[in-house]
Amino acid sequence: GNVFDYFSTVKGFVEQAQSDLFIVDPWLDAEFVERYLAYVRGGTQVRLLTSGNKMAKLLPAVDAFVAQTKGLVAVRESAGLHGRFLFIDGRVGFQSDPSFKDGAKNADAVVLEILDVLPEVVAKFEDHWSNATRIRGA
Repeated sequence: GNVFDYFSTVKGFVEQAQSDLFIVDPWLDAEFVERYLAYVRGGTQVRLLTSGNKMAKLLPAVDAFVAQTKGLVAVRESAGLHGRFLFIDGRVGFQSDPSFKDGAKNADAVVLEILDVLPEVVAKFEDHWSNATRIRGA
């Protein structure tokens, strides 16, 4: 139920990105865009990897954000995604128990920093990104 604490934590991660913010979440939608992309530093590439479950709601929000801010946002779709991850500049990573859009709305939320296996986890999702279907952006 600590929705603001969850939001504040994830927002802080988003603000840290200087060149690349890579989000993996099969449930991304317009609410995610509205909640977090305003905190992305100018010039930072945002990459959203999702399963497409909410693509019809995600894309109009991404398009509006890009039109207004000239932000760099790419969206790709990949089947078989389950976890929720956030990678900052390829050097720091976090796993979130709930979807980023839901935070702590429905249950307790845990966001864990990935330490010992970060290179392997980043490589796994970079591979997913490379093989995913390009929907918007680079």
